Formats: sequence, structure tokens, C-alpha cells
Amino acid sequence: MSARNDRAMDWLAGKNNSWSPRIAVVKTFFEGRGHYNSKMGPDYGLLSKLAHPTVAAAGNTAMLCGVRRGIPQANAELAPAKKNNQERVRSALYRLAWLVLDQDAQFIQIPVAPKSMPLSEHFLATYDHIEPGT
Repeated sequence: MSARNDRAMDWLAGKNNSWSPRIAVVKTFFEGRGHYNSKMGPDYGLLSKLAHPTVAAAGNTAMLCGVRRGIPQANAELAPAKKNNQERVRSALYRLAWLVLDQDAQFIQIPVAPKSMPLSEHFLATYDHIEPGT
């Protein structure tokens, strides 16, 4: 029990390598669909923050409180996030378009004809960015 507690505390503190996901399973799934992504680890980590938002949300809340109070360090920390807002939208659109057009039997079927969406197919084929700063 103590080892699990220590790992959990390390993870909450944001220490590197405190927990390792089974990336190979996810990577195999994506590669089976033609998505060879060398940035799988960082992308998985960013998605993990969405699934386990407590620590990241608390840090973000503290930073935003600092911004509202005019603390310069908080403004400096927020600047890269503001700079990357446009790229985050592209990243979200990539994921959405990929899920719609993948048509894998394991997904909920969406009645679309991928060939009738050439701009989306082109966007997916030329997209080479997972998330800003990774």
C-alpha cells in the first residue's frame, strides 16, 4: 500500500515517470488505422490531464487568480497558452475529423461518406501537429 501511495503522491506532484500508461496498446490501435505518430507519449499525457483534471485545474485556477490580481509571473505563465489558442482549435478539429472519418467498426457508426469530405481528408493527411508545446 505504501508504494502505491508514494507513486500517487509523486504523480500529484507532477514528477516525471511516476506513472507509465500502456502506450503500446494505444499505439497499436492507432497504427492499425494508419496513424503513425511519434508524439504518442506527449499526446497521451495531455489527454490524461483531461481525464484526471484535478491537479492541472488547481494549478490553472491559481494562475488565473494571479492574473486577475495582476501578478506578473502569472501573466508570464499565461502568455504561451494564449499564443497557442489557435493551434488548440486545430488540434481539436483534427481529433473530431479523424473520429468521424475513421469509420472503424469499434466506433459508433456515423452516417457520413468520407469521400464527400475532401477538405477534411486533406486536413487529416497534412496535419502534423498534436498539441502546442509538445
